[in-house]
Amino acid sequence: MRAGRQRGITGLGTAQCHVGVAKMRLTPEQEAAYALDYDLPRDSLKPQVQVEYDRQLEIRRSQGQVTAPDATFPALGVQVREDAVQSYGAPLGSGALGQLAGAEARLTDGSQAWSPGRAVFMPVGFTGLATKTKATAFVIFANGTYHETPLNGNAAVRAAQAEAVKFNLMAGPRRTCPAAGGRGSRPP
Repeated sequence: MRAGRQRGITGLGTAQCHVGVAKMRLTPEQEAAYALDYDLPRDSLKPQVQVEYDRQLEIRRSQGQVTAPDATFPALGVQVREDAVQSYGAPLGSGALGQLAGAEARLTDGSQAWSPGRAVFMPVGFTGLATKTKATAFVIFANGTYHETPLNGNAAVRAAQAEAVKFNLMAGPRRTCPAAGGRGSRPP
């Protein structure tokens, strides 16, 4: 039998026969289940599939089934699942580091160190630019506990800075400080 004339089902959602390939469409329920199973972003789905995605997500959570985290911040070393902050990569049901409400991400200024490994690949006039940044990211919780993640390299520090902004927006406004007369550290 020639290669183009084989019959049978091949691949996910396609059937191959002697006339070509026929593609099957997924229902919104199937597409939402697929997105949940493979941790695909909700925003990439059609509106009707997003509604089904939300419905299935609530069912899975109520039944205690494994669901993907709501947000991940790998450079900060944390992920958010519902109202809890966990260590990055922690499975469902593992202990929370703290509550998202009132949490805040901060980074140390970082120290610049000369990197001889980088200088080897640069022209002599640019060896002064061969620096490497080391810093530390902290996620500080309202109860006073914190999670610390060392950052090694300029790219890691930049990624953590971007993630800290997103994390702080997700966590909401800071609490006011009674010692400062009820003023928060953010401008009104």
